[in-house]
Parts: sequence; structure tokens; C-alpha cells
Amino acid sequence: MPSPGDNGMSGGHRFFSAFPFSQITFHPDAAYTFSATGSDVFPAVLSVLHTPQNLLTISNLSDGQDVSIDDGLEIRWTGATPRSKILVAVTIGHRFDFRNGARGDKTDLQNSVRLNFENFPIIIKTYKQNIGSVTLSKAELSDMLKDVDSKTLALNVSAIDFEKEQISEKMIGKMIRMHDRIFVTIQ
Repeated sequence: MPSPGDNGMSGGHRFFSAFPFSQITFHPDAAYTFSATGSDVFPAVLSVLHTPQNLLTISNLSDGQDVSIDDGLEIRWTGATPRSKILVAVTIGHRFDFRNGARGDKTDLQNSVRLNFENFPIIIKTYKQNIGSVTLSKAELSDMLKDVDSKTLALNVSAIDFEKEQISEKMIGKMIRMHDRIFVTIQ
């Protein structure tokens, strides 16, 4: 894996599909340099992405926490940058365990969570800048929960920093996406 300031993988057109982005270690205030050799259609690329001072983290709730929605549900987070675009998504989850494991290997998956795709209520909020918190009303959450038998919610917060860069008369988009997710149980 490249370290901050090191070159990433090269590979022409296959650069983005071959690069294991999810395996990059987060380093605060770091510069990651990526390069691609280019092709007859697109020039070689040498581009730098700068990480924020702090990784995005949901800060006021913990995974597995029991919560009340009598006064709504506040989700607070820290990290990302003030200019980060924010997406908050709340979905219904079901806790379950496979009797024989996901692959028939008897793996203990009691704490696994999957979405209920038969009835998929979701709350999505987007913000043009990093506001640090959002409060979902009791009415929003009650409406979401009214037709499902689950009281487990998946709380997802994503931050996206996007910028364009011109390289040899071509525009490229550079994006850093951070995400945190926890599951809470409504009491």
C-alpha cells in the first residue's frame, strides 16, 4: 500500500478498477500521491489527494446502543472537513444468525445485520457542508418503523470531498469519501 507522499499503482485504463482503495490506511493531514501511465486517449496522471485532520466518526452513539426516540434521535459526528458534503442515511436492519453460516461453514454470525429488502424504509438527508449533527424527529422515525417488525436501525454518515483538476487539457475528478456506521436498537 502506498504511504502518504508515495506513488500509487499505475495501470492505464485499469488503474481505478485494480487499485484497492478500501485498503488505504487513513493518515491525518497527509498527501497521497497517485499516478497512472495514461493511454492514447488519456494523458498520464500524477495527482495528489489531501486528507482531513480527522477521520469521520459518529461521536454521540455507540454500536449496539439502546436508544429512545421520544425526543427524536440526534446523530453527531466529528472529523472530515468543514466543506465536506454530508450524507446521513438511516435504514432498517434485522439481527439474525445463519444456522449453517453464510457459506455453509457453520460460522457464528449472530451479530450480523442485513437489510430487510421486502420493505425498505429509509431516511436520507444531504447537506452541502459539514454541519456536525442532525436530529431526526420522533415522527420521522415512527413513520419509518410503523410497518416493520424490526427495532434495529443502521445509522450511516458519509462525508465526501470532491475537487476537479486539469491535467493536459483534460479534467479529472478527485474524491475522498469517509464513512462511519453503527447500529442502534429503539426501545
